[in-house]
Amino acid sequence: MAFDYSVPSIDNPPTFPVPHEVRSPLDRAIGQWEAGNRIPLDLAVELMEEGYDLPTLKAQHLGGLQ
Repeated sequence: MAFDYSVPSIDNPPTFPVPHEVRSPLDRAIGQWEAGNRIPLDLAVELMEEGYDLPTLKAQHLGGLQ
């Protein structure tokens, strides 16, 4: 298989997966809650610093299970 040396662009997107770190903190938290997991403390702090209401978000995405 030959390697594609072309520069990524809108018409030629990269073929590698986007790293987890590129996702927003809110996306990562929602993913954790929807999987039934708790979010790490550092992620909770980051969301609170951005002004999010964590209890409300958690209730919405965990389906009220706490």
